[in-house]
Amino acid sequence: MSINKQIMDDYRRRIGFPNTSYHSSVRAIAQKFGVSESNVRYAIAAMSPKRKAESVNYKIRAGRYKNMRKVIVTIGSEEITWHTTADDSEIKDKIRKLKERMTMEV
Repeated sequence: MSINKQIMDDYRRRIGFPNTSYHSSVRAIAQKFGVSESNVRYAIAAMSPKRKAESVNYKIRAGRYKNMRKVIVTIGSEEITWHTTADDSEIKDKIRKLKERMTMEV
């Protein structure tokens, strides 16, 4: 396992604790692995899932059900499909919420 992967795994574990801040996690990880804080910040930024969530593509197709539209959303490498009768603004709002949820899960 690469050092960046180990740093990211340790960061995810530490940041899940209720009273932990980003800066204290970075300091602790740097001390644990014997690297500088800037290297830890770089590893976290490089492996952060936000890069994946920024790429959001969606297609609206005619659904096979009466008065329904099929929405296919691709966020990073995940694909989500649903049928809806909503208009374009409601669909875009739901896509925005899905994108936020994807970034919050990691």
